[in-house]
Amino acid sequence: MRASAARRRSPPGEPRLIGYLYVAPAFILFLIFGIYPFVQTIGISLTKWRGIGEPQAVGLDNYVQVLSDPDLYSAFFRSLVLI
Repeated sequence: MRASAARRRSPPGEPRLIGYLYVAPAFILFLIFGIYPFVQTIGISLTKWRGIGEPQAVGLDNYVQVLSDPDLYSAFFRSLVLI
């Protein structure tokens, strides 16, 4: 009779809350070292900035310039051949 009573009791605390507490440090580190730099890189890619001075917003002009460069497609083709 005691064994069945022990099985019915649940562990202390809300199980989902405990799981979130275990995962929270890893998630916070992932946000700090993974997501934040990714978002910051996207922001920098939308500006004209040499690392010194004020960045100037240029929108998608950087992407248009890169995608219209014929050397880019040549490099992709060479990489494909090497692969």
